[in-house]
Amino acid sequence: MPAVASFLLVAVLPGLACAVVLRGLRGSPHPSGPAFLAVVAGAGLTCWTLVAGILGRTVGLTAASTWTATGVVGAVSLVLLALPSSRRVLGARPFPRREVAWGWSVLGLGALAWLPMGLLVWQTTWGPLGGTSWYYSALAQQTAAAGHLPATSVEFGTTVPFLSDYPLFTLGTAFLNVQVPADQVHVVRQLLTTVPVLYLAVGTAALARALGASRLASLAAVPIAIGSGIAILKLTAYRPEGFALGVAVLAVALVALGLRARDPGVLAVGGAVTAVLSQVHGIAVVTAAAYLVAVSVALWAKERSWAFVRVVALAAGLVVAATLVTLVVTGSVAGQMHHGGISDLAGRGDPTWEFLRAARDKPPSEPPTRLELVQAKLHGSVRGDALWYLVVALVCYALLLVTRATRKRLGPLAVFMPVALVCLTIPVAVLLFGWDSYVPRRTGTLRMLSEASLIRPVLLAGGATAAALLLRSRFRRSWVVPAFQVAVLVLALAVGVTATAHQAAGRKANRTHPEDLQALSDLDIPPDSTVLTDGYSEGIIHAVTGAHGLLEGRAPYTFPHVLYRANLLLREAREFYAHPRANRAFLDENGVDYVIVQREPKVLASAYRFDTRNADRRLSKGSAFEQVLDTPRLAVFRYLGADGAEGAEGATGAVGASGPNGAAGALAGSEG
Repeated sequence: MPAVASFLLVAVLPGLACAVVLRGLRGSPHPSGPAFLAVVAGAGLTCWTLVAGILGRTVGLTAASTWTATGVVGAVSLVLLALPSSRRVLGARPFPRREVAWGWSVLGLGALAWLPMGLLVWQTTWGPLGGTSWYYSALAQQTAAAGHLPATSVEFGTTVPFLSDYPLFTLGTAFLNVQVPADQVHVVRQLLTTVPVLYLAVGTAALARALGASRLASLAAVPIAIGSGIAILKLTAYRPEGFALGVAVLAVALVALGLRARDPGVLAVGGAVTAVLSQVHGIAVVTAAAYLVAVSVALWAKERSWAFVRVVALAAGLVVAATLVTLVVTGSVAGQMHHGGISDLAGRGDPTWEFLRAARDKPPSEPPTRLELVQAKLHGSVRGDALWYLVVALVCYALLLVTRATRKRLGPLAVFMPVALVCLTIPVAVLLFGWDSYVPRRTGTLRMLSEASLIRPVLLAGGATAAALLLRSRFRRSWVVPAFQVAVLVLALAVGVTATAHQAAGRKANRTHPEDLQALSDLDIPPDSTVLTDGYSEGIIHAVTGAHGLLEGRAPYTFPHVLYRANLLLREAREFYAHPRANRAFLDENGVDYVIVQREPKVLASAYRFDTRNADRRLSKGSAFEQVLDTPRLAVFRYLGADGAEGAEGATGAVGASGPNGAAGALAGSEG
């Protein structure tokens, strides 16, 4: 597979070369196993994304430029590995066997815990799992076609600025896309759904080790990290927020390991990965910043020296410097395209809440208050699996403090947890109280607080380590502690695999059907056509047919002129499907050429579908619509225009003709 080969050359081999070179410069006979593994992952990630960013800003992303860059990077990596100092490192049995086994176990447990979902991802070759992923895939495809981040795209039937909120993620994907044949683009998507799982596994285990957890206990954190919390929801499909989860934890782990060993090389790689994260997803980089502050405070609490403060200052300087370099490379940061601002309106006039209601085919209503959002989050934290994790986490934290031995070894973790939660609460409070509109407030309470689940497995590893220390002090038999640790590891793996299997079963039931997508593709809809769907289709129409879906694009919460248009289009489209012949003016106004009816929920990989039954029967009555596709789950009609109509039901209830209440009028009004 060209994509896998390219990734190995541009994102794995350079990481290995960097780790070996840094170890040679450090001169340590037995370097930290977690640091070596984390540097391989972090340096490789940085190399791949920055090369993609540089090409996107200079000569462009083409098959020739990307393969040339891949070859150069691979050759340079081999030269570095062939240096005398590197050969001495590679030939000196650099790690004890336990560290080697630990490193391979981290990767193996990560893969095993994600196996049920991974099998589903790699079996689903015809498309990603989830509607939003179609949109993100389309961003990468448009970038690959242009050779750089385009200036504009078509969303909701109008030209809008291209969403370059995730520059290195989009460019990194496009870098691999241009290297593969058109029929293998799905391999790139599957690869980049898998890679963050391994990043999260490495980051979680390495962070647990940096904060005092034992080898076996840190391994137990891996399946819990992958099979619980926000990760189990996001590591299911190709999307920047899922990719960013693994990168965020990896960045924090690298900085923690660098601070603990006072190793400038590891700190530099940690700074570089943090800088890459700033070009991948905004929420994740804010989360990482909170955890970086917490890990610095936690390790300082153990050292308590001015020398360590200087190391922290060095780490901060490296993060800032690396971020500035990536800013120069890409010319933007994650979230920069959110320049339109948020319409900060409360109540029924809140367009962000109206978008959610309209997309879900719900009537307008009052959005939840701040108190209701907080109550919903707290209620979700004390029910189901979340309650058990909360109880276990509290017990584990108590174990960290129970004896002098546990406090001495796991003191940094005991400090890290409360400081991390406090630091994470600050941006949550800013979002919750800084805006009146629903989406920013929801992002703070329901989204950012969920990022706390990323560090919960580290606490569980610390609790298992503390319990092992207590058992060692009480039982003299040598087999008791190893047996306990193995039992914890087996239990954690069982929990992780069971959870991901359950998640995979739900995703499998809701994925698209390849025969439906093939039927849509076989229609050969002209690329300049506009297609109307009976619900918010996010990005699947453009991805499958090349045409423009009238009701698809980004969730435009921070683009007011697009947001108001999208809201009105969704409401008017719903009325059209309820009374097609009475509302044909809506099609004429928006240049609709094809109309799609889903006969079952989630046929087009989205939970957003209008509840308008028998719409296909209503469309088939009259000569204005010609049915061109009929499957058990899908019907497609070509709109012949007003000239082909044999009469209308009447003007009663008609929506969106022309004038101030139409979608075009709303767009003009919002811009004015």
